[in-house]
Amino acid sequence: LLARSSPAVVEQCWTLVGERRGRVWLARQIWPVAGEVSQVQFDGPQVLAREEAHGDVIGFLHTHPCGLADLSQRDVRTMRSW
Repeated sequence: LLARSSPAVVEQCWTLVGERRGRVWLARQIWPVAGEVSQVQFDGPQVLAREEAHGDVIGFLHTHPCGLADLSQRDVRTMRSW
């Protein structure tokens, strides 16, 4: 798992794929990416191709190792754009 092998000060990101069953979302993490101290990028074209082929991309998960658990303005812009 990426989180165990990367330094704690590096932001990490995963694409979440899965489905909703009633009120419960079932998800799994794919495509781990390690970034910089305060930013990480997922592969947008790869994720879009996955969504177009399978229709199962339900979100993204990433760490904030040097900050709070709150969303950054960049996080909000990215999610609104997606």
